[in-house]
Amino acid sequence: MTPSLEELRTQIDDVDRRIITLLAERAGYVTQVGEIKNSDEEIIAADRQIQVYQTRREWAVDAGVDSDFVEHLYREIVGYFIEQERQQLAARQNRQK
Repeated sequence: MTPSLEELRTQIDDVDRRIITLLAERAGYVTQVGEIKNSDEEIIAADRQIQVYQTRREWAVDAGVDSDFVEHLYREIVGYFIEQERQQLAARQNRQK
């Protein structure tokens, strides 16, 4: 039996909820990492970014997902978290003054 549009939308909603839960989990780890970093250079971590984008592209190919889309998505995610880490560092530095 073919699922109905409503059933498929419910399944999509369930996947989206899991994605958001995983993003929240990722954010927690990023916050922990941000407590360790002491400079903008450490936050940017250019070599790490290259590695992340490459491995996520590979994982996308393995999963049958468009690797360009996945890289674009991760550039957005990483960019957001870089800004969060910068704010975290600035707040920490202000507390130390």
